[in-house]
Amino acid sequence: MVEEARRQLSLLQPEEKDSHHPWETYSIQHVGWENDGAGNAAAFEGKGFYKFLQTGLHSDLKVRDKNGHEWNVHKVVVAKFCNFFENALKGPCKESVTNVVEMTDDDPAALKALIEFLYVEDYDIMTATDNDIVLEFHLQVYIIATIYEVQSLRLMAFARFVRLLMTKTCPAPSLVSLLATAYANTRDSDKLLRPFVARLSIVHMAGLLGSQSNFLEVLVKYDDLRKDIARRMINMDLTTTCEGCKAAAARKPENS
Repeated sequence: MVEEARRQLSLLQPEEKDSHHPWETYSIQHVGWENDGAGNAAAFEGKGFYKFLQTGLHSDLKVRDKNGHEWNVHKVVVAKFCNFFENALKGPCKESVTNVVEMTDDDPAALKALIEFLYVEDYDIMTATDNDIVLEFHLQVYIIATIYEVQSLRLMAFARFVRLLMTKTCPAPSLVSLLATAYANTRDSDKLLRPFVARLSIVHMAGLLGSQSNFLEVLVKYDDLRKDIARRMINMDLTTTCEGCKAAAARKPENS
């Protein structure tokens, strides 16, 4: 699966010379993962070591989240697929003595997805009627996979994030929130998520500037976002913009 993830990642990484709409650069065909797992915990039954994660049978390590929830996991599984756990359990580290890993800085739902992925190479997609919540969830999974260098999970989360954005409407305030989260939690070395959301903001620029969102405040706060947008505006075909955003920007307030 790692080899497939690397192949897909090479397809997804945009070139600076690209002048396309984000949806063209990140088409469904390029995103891939047409068989990217069920995304449903019910389908995990009998897969890999999932039953041991469910029951905690033979567990020799606890992972504790910020809410105090503890996952009873297995060193041989988590250390094999995630270098963070392997390193934490080495030598003089306290985790190797206490057999408890505190992960209180991470989003609990994303941490659950990370642990599930280490066992079954998939993660349960939360059910929510609000698409913004699901988008934020996939984004948090991408972030935690980036932090702990689980590349195949990073790619899967990105693919699901992009696919949902391609098929659902994302209001301007929600898009601004996603931009802020992306740039607050990734580094300038990120060549996957940051280029995508920077392109996305250019395509929806008219709607972002014409809405009641705090887009300008986010631009002021995140210098890297301003730089990425400016750099890509030079190369992009600026005639390709979101029709909905253009219509919203052209619509005059009723009181005018």
